[in-house]
Amino acid sequence: MSNWLNTCVGIERAIAVFKGINFNKRQSRRIARRTLCILPFFILGTMSYELVQRDLFDDYEEQRVWCVIRHSQSVQVYTTVVQYFHFVAPFSANLFATLFIILKLTRQQAILRTHISYQQQLLNKFNEHKHLVISPIVLVILLSPRFLISLSSGCVKASRSPWLYLFGYFISFTPSSFIFITFVLPSTFYKKQFKKTINTWWQRLTRAIRARNP
Repeated sequence: MSNWLNTCVGIERAIAVFKGINFNKRQSRRIARRTLCILPFFILGTMSYELVQRDLFDDYEEQRVWCVIRHSQSVQVYTTVVQYFHFVAPFSANLFATLFIILKLTRQQAILRTHISYQQQLLNKFNEHKHLVISPIVLVILLSPRFLISLSSGCVKASRSPWLYLFGYFISFTPSSFIFITFVLPSTFYKKQFKKTINTWWQRLTRAIRARNP
């Protein structure tokens, strides 16, 4: 879900650059609300087959319940395609949107600054927006372990591979835990704003301490 939300933000950013001053913020908000309503149903809809493909089996010898998967060959292929789609599609769309922004802004600048070569302006814009390229790449790296586990593991007895399931559970929180590293550190602007905010709060704290201890 978070990957698709990041992708939607990237696509909206690209549309804003493409339309320029004709970008309609009100319409963008309406589309964003509709997207937030449709996106969960879209994701759940692509994986709804799991509700009918899984079955419970009572094991009276071990006194436990097994979760059994009944996948046909076609369903297994569909499962793999869906997993790849939800992993590759958001990253690809986000990356293409970022490259479009860089190229579009470079062309606009090339019209105004004819004395600077196109390659130099392209390099300048890439350095200016490099955080938009780095962020999706970092997200893919962080999501890769969970994606590989989802491909290799099934619905089996957890005691056979407890560390795999425990690792897969904790690794699912990695992208949300590294938001600062993913989005703030690669951006020069965000880092400046972060340092500015820290300094502001530090000054307020210092003044509050001095006021209590004159």
